[in-house]
Amino acid sequence: MALSTFGCVKSISIFITNDLVTDQRMQRIAGALLGMGWSVTLFGRLKKKSKPLAWTGYKVVRVNTIIEQGVLFYGVINLIFFIKALFSRSSVLYSLDLDTLPAVRLAAYLRNKILVWDCHEIFPYMPELYASPFKQRVWKTIEHLVVPGLKHVLTVTTGVAR
Repeated sequence: MALSTFGCVKSISIFITNDLVTDQRMQRIAGALLGMGWSVTLFGRLKKKSKPLAWTGYKVVRVNTIIEQGVLFYGVINLIFFIKALFSRSSVLYSLDLDTLPAVRLAAYLRNKILVWDCHEIFPYMPELYASPFKQRVWKTIEHLVVPGLKHVLTVTTGVAR
C-alpha cells in the first residue's frame, strides 16, 4: 500500500536500531518521504564511535543506550522507543525490522496511530542467530506475538513476504 493512500496524513516517525550514519537505505527512504511533502523524524542509535550526521532536511533523534548489544540492549532500546513513539506527534509510526516492532506496535495501538512495519529480513533466521537456537526461539516468539494482524507491511522480496 502506498503511503499516499493514508489520505492527508503527512507526518511519520521512523524507528531503527542501526546507526543512522551507516544506514543509507533508511536515509533514502526518509529523503524520499521528505521529497513527497512528509514531515519525517528518524529515530536511531548513537554509538560511542558514531560520526556526526550531515544535515538531512528531516528531524533526527539519535539515542544513546550505553549498552550496545545483547538482550539488555534490545530491552533498553525498546523502552526508549516506546516512550518516544508514545509521545510522538506523528500520525504514522514506522518500525524497521522486528527488533523495534514490540515498542512501536504497542505505542501505535495505545495512541491509535497508523503502524507501518518494514520487514526487510526475517529476523529469527539471520545468520548471526544460526549458532544460537535459544536466541532464535526468542525472536520467533516475539515475531509470533507482535506480527499477526499488522495491516501495513513492507518487504524487499516475495520470499520475505511469504
